[in-house]
Amino acid sequence: MEVFPEPGRFERRRQPLCLAIGVFDGVHRGHQALLGALVRRARELGASPLVLTFDPHPTAVLRPERQPPLIQRLSQRLECLAATGVEAAWVARFDRAFSLQEAGDFVRSLKTWFPELRAVFVGARFTFGHRRGGDVGLLRRMGEELGFEAHPVEPVQLEGAVVSSTRIRGLIQAGELEAA
Repeated sequence: MEVFPEPGRFERRRQPLCLAIGVFDGVHRGHQALLGALVRRARELGASPLVLTFDPHPTAVLRPERQPPLIQRLSQRLECLAATGVEAAWVARFDRAFSLQEAGDFVRSLKTWFPELRAVFVGARFTFGHRRGGDVGLLRRMGEELGFEAHPVEPVQLEGAVVSSTRIRGLIQAGELEAA
């Protein structure tokens, strides 16, 4: 899997791409469902599946006092992402400047950085941009305007509970490794 720190360094950025956006800490079953949908749609469209992930975790910048312990180191996360069939990962440096981007500006930037962007996959409750000014609705509207599909993926449930990094962290901290 190709890993790059900024869009300009991605040699295939002008080829058809499908993109998933998220931290993907733990690459758990919920993430795997989203990434599986990404890879399938990319194949249908003759595009490459690409992931945008962040380092450090956004909470480390926005609310350092609430920074969650990571489930996986970045290198482990990238290994797991590659195992899902993702071909490339943009590891964006999440800093104060990145956090100040307005949601609409961020979406327009995606299309500028990746002119052949065909589809974007996110979690159904995904928010983004400065002060979480963007959501799935905005992503869909702008996707229609800019010529890409927006695919929100519903959370995966296991034994009646949503699979999430937050839940997995709580189970680990409680010593419930089997459940985690």
